[in-house]
Amino acid sequence: MKDLVNNLILTLEKENQIYLEALELSKNKKKVIIDSKIKELEKITEKEKSFVVTLIKIEEARDKIINVILKELGVLEIENVSDLLKYLGEEERARLNFAKDSLMETIKDVAEQNDFNKKLLEQSLELIEFNIDILTTKEDSGFNYSKNAKDEEKEKKSMFDIKV
Repeated sequence: MKDLVNNLILTLEKENQIYLEALELSKNKKKVIIDSKIKELEKITEKEKSFVVTLIKIEEARDKIINVILKELGVLEIENVSDLLKYLGEEERARLNFAKDSLMETIKDVAEQNDFNKKLLEQSLELIEFNIDILTTKEDSGFNYSKNAKDEEKEKKSMFDIKV
Protein backbone atom coordinates (compact mmCIF):
# COMPACT_ATOMS: atom_id res chain seq x y z
CA MET A 1 0.00 0.00 0.00
CA LYS A 2 2.82 2.37 0.87
CA ASP A 3 4.33 1.84 -2.59
CA LEU A 4 1.02 2.72 -4.21
CA VAL A 5 0.78 5.94 -2.22
CA ASN A 6 4.40 6.75 -3.14
CA ASN A 7 3.53 6.19 -6.81
CA LEU A 8 0.53 8.47 -6.44
CA ILE A 9 2.70 11.18 -4.87
CA LEU A 10 5.27 10.81 -7.66
CA THR A 11 2.49 11.08 -10.23
CA LEU A 12 1.17 14.28 -8.61
CA GLU A 13 4.71 15.69 -8.50
CA LYS A 14 5.22 14.87 -12.19
CA GLU A 15 1.89 16.50 -13.02
CA ASN A 16 2.94 19.55 -11.01
CA GLN A 17 6.22 19.72 -12.93
CA ILE A 18 4.38 19.71 -16.26
CA TYR A 19 2.10 22.50 -15.03
CA LEU A 20 5.15 24.49 -13.87
CA GLU A 21 6.57 24.19 -17.38
CA ALA A 22 3.21 25.27 -18.77
CA LEU A 23 3.28 28.27 -16.43
CA GLU A 24 6.70 29.32 -17.75
CA LEU A 25 5.41 28.87 -21.28
CA SER A 26 2.38 31.05 -20.46
CA LYS A 27 4.65 33.77 -19.12
CA ASN A 28 6.67 33.64 -22.34
CA LYS A 29 3.41 33.70 -24.26
CA LYS A 30 2.53 36.99 -22.56
CA LYS A 31 5.69 38.60 -23.94
CA VAL A 32 5.05 37.16 -27.38
CA ILE A 33 1.48 38.47 -27.42
CA ILE A 34 2.60 41.94 -26.32
CA ASP A 35 5.33 41.99 -28.99
CA SER A 36 2.88 40.61 -31.63
CA LYS A 37 5.19 37.78 -32.67
CA ILE A 38 2.74 35.49 -34.43
CA LYS A 39 5.24 32.77 -35.45
CA GLU A 40 6.48 32.43 -31.87
CA LEU A 41 2.89 32.32 -30.64
CA GLU A 42 2.22 29.41 -32.99
CA LYS A 43 5.26 27.54 -31.63
CA ILE A 44 4.10 28.10 -28.05
CA THR A 45 0.63 26.84 -28.93
CA GLU A 46 2.11 23.65 -30.37
CA LYS A 47 4.17 23.14 -27.21
CA GLU A 48 1.02 23.64 -25.11
CA LYS A 49 -0.72 20.94 -27.13
CA SER A 50 2.06 18.50 -26.28
CA PHE A 51 1.68 19.40 -22.59
CA VAL A 52 -2.02 18.59 -22.80
CA VAL A 53 -1.31 15.15 -24.27
CA THR A 54 1.25 14.46 -21.53
CA LEU A 55 -1.12 15.64 -18.81
CA ILE A 56 -3.89 13.38 -20.09
CA LYS A 57 -1.55 10.39 -19.85
CA ILE A 58 -0.46 11.36 -16.34
CA GLU A 59 -4.06 11.80 -15.22
CA GLU A 60 -4.93 8.37 -16.57
CA ALA A 61 -2.02 6.87 -14.63
CA ARG A 62 -3.11 8.74 -11.49
CA ASP A 63 -6.65 7.42 -11.84
CA LYS A 64 -5.38 3.85 -12.20
CA ILE A 65 -3.23 4.18 -9.08
CA ILE A 66 -6.12 5.63 -7.10
CA ASN A 67 -8.41 2.82 -8.24
CA VAL A 68 -5.90 0.20 -7.07
CA ILE A 69 -5.54 1.99 -3.71
CA LEU A 70 -9.31 2.13 -3.30
CA LYS A 71 -9.61 -1.55 -4.14
CA GLU A 72 -7.00 -2.41 -1.48
CA LEU A 73 -8.78 -0.22 1.06
CA GLY A 74 -12.17 -1.66 0.17
CA VAL A 75 -13.55 1.79 -0.68
CA LEU A 76 -15.93 2.03 -3.61
CA GLU A 77 -15.17 5.57 -4.72
CA ILE A 78 -13.90 8.98 -3.69
CA GLU A 79 -14.58 12.36 -5.22
CA ASN A 80 -11.02 13.67 -5.06
CA VAL A 81 -7.56 13.03 -3.64
CA SER A 82 -8.48 14.89 -0.44
CA ASP A 83 -11.07 12.20 0.31
CA LEU A 84 -8.30 9.60 0.16
CA LEU A 85 -6.31 11.33 2.93
CA LYS A 86 -8.56 10.06 5.72
CA TYR A 87 -7.64 6.44 4.86
CA LEU A 88 -3.86 6.99 5.09
CA GLY A 89 -1.33 7.08 7.89
CA GLU A 90 -0.01 10.38 9.20
CA GLU A 91 3.24 10.46 7.19
CA GLU A 92 1.60 9.39 3.92
CA ARG A 93 -1.25 11.82 4.55
CA ALA A 94 1.17 14.74 5.04
CA ARG A 95 3.23 13.92 1.92
CA LEU A 96 0.18 13.35 -0.26
CA ASN A 97 -1.51 16.49 1.02
CA PHE A 98 1.63 18.54 0.29
CA ALA A 99 1.86 17.15 -3.27
CA LYS A 100 -1.85 17.82 -3.83
CA ASP A 101 -1.65 21.38 -2.45
CA SER A 102 1.42 22.16 -4.57
CA LEU A 103 -0.33 20.91 -7.67
CA MET A 104 -3.48 22.89 -6.91
CA GLU A 105 -1.47 26.09 -6.36
CA THR A 106 0.39 25.63 -9.65
CA ILE A 107 -2.85 24.95 -11.52
CA LYS A 108 -4.31 28.14 -10.02
CA ASP A 109 -1.25 30.13 -11.19
CA VAL A 110 -1.50 28.67 -14.70
CA ALA A 111 -5.21 29.52 -14.86
CA GLU A 112 -4.55 33.11 -13.79
CA GLN A 113 -1.76 33.53 -16.34
CA ASN A 114 -3.91 32.00 -19.08
CA ASP A 115 -6.77 34.33 -18.18
CA PHE A 116 -4.42 37.31 -18.42
CA ASN A 117 -3.12 36.10 -21.80
CA LYS A 118 -6.69 35.64 -23.01
CA LYS A 119 -7.46 39.26 -22.12
CA LEU A 120 -4.31 40.42 -23.93
CA LEU A 121 -5.32 38.48 -27.03
CA GLU A 122 -8.83 39.94 -26.92
CA GLN A 123 -7.40 43.45 -26.66
CA SER A 124 -5.04 42.75 -29.56
CA LEU A 125 -7.93 41.51 -31.68
CA GLU A 126 -9.99 44.58 -30.80
CA LEU A 127 -7.10 46.83 -31.81
CA ILE A 128 -6.65 44.97 -35.10
CA GLU A 129 -10.37 45.22 -35.80
CA PHE A 130 -10.32 48.93 -34.96
CA ASN A 131 -7.37 49.51 -37.29
CA ILE A 132 -9.04 47.58 -40.09
CA ASP A 133 -12.21 49.66 -39.65
CA ILE A 134 -10.20 52.87 -39.82
CA LEU A 135 -8.33 51.75 -42.92
CA THR A 136 -11.32 50.44 -44.84
CA THR A 137 -14.02 53.02 -44.10
CA LYS A 138 -13.96 56.72 -43.47
CA GLU A 139 -17.08 58.67 -42.83
CA ASP A 140 -17.21 61.88 -44.84
CA SER A 141 -17.54 64.53 -42.18
CA GLY A 142 -18.04 67.43 -44.62
CA PHE A 143 -21.35 69.05 -45.32
CA ASN A 144 -23.19 68.25 -48.50
CA TYR A 145 -24.81 71.35 -49.99
CA SER A 146 -26.47 69.70 -52.96
CA LYS A 147 -30.22 69.79 -53.31
CA ASN A 148 -30.48 66.05 -52.37
CA ALA A 149 -28.52 66.44 -49.13
CA LYS A 150 -29.71 64.70 -45.96
CA ASP A 151 -27.87 64.63 -42.63
CA GLU A 152 -28.26 60.91 -42.14
CA GLU A 153 -26.97 60.07 -45.62
CA LYS A 154 -23.28 60.60 -45.05
CA GLU A 155 -21.27 58.94 -47.72
CA LYS A 156 -18.83 56.22 -46.68
CA LYS A 157 -15.58 56.11 -48.59
CA SER A 158 -12.70 53.79 -48.48
CA MET A 159 -9.54 55.44 -47.23
CA PHE A 160 -7.83 54.07 -50.30
CA ASP A 161 -10.24 55.99 -52.56
CA ILE A 162 -9.45 59.35 -50.99
CA LYS A 163 -7.08 61.71 -52.81
CA VAL A 164 -4.17 62.91 -50.77
